[in-house]
Amino acid sequence: MSDSELSVSWSRAPEPGDDLLILLHGFEGTEHDLEGRFPDLPKSVVTASLRAPVEQDAGHAWFLDDYGVKDAGDDILGWLDTQAGFAT
Repeated sequence: MSDSELSVSWSRAPEPGDDLLILLHGFEGTEHDLEGRFPDLPKSVVTASLRAPVEQDAGHAWFLDDYGVKDAGDDILGWLDTQAGFAT
């Protein structure tokens, strides 16, 4: 999977200097499953909830069978490399 293909649900539009929190849903979930947590976070934190790349009957998975943990980690880190302007 290409890093740019990860679907993301943002808590709000990112602004330069924001702290970034990445949320990963569970097995057979989607990027929208964790949106209910967004209001609980400080306003200085922008949250990106990522959709896992492996399609399942009722959602998605981060790794399964031929698509392993390293592949999922590489996708997440690759996506992160495309993001700019966050606090370090």
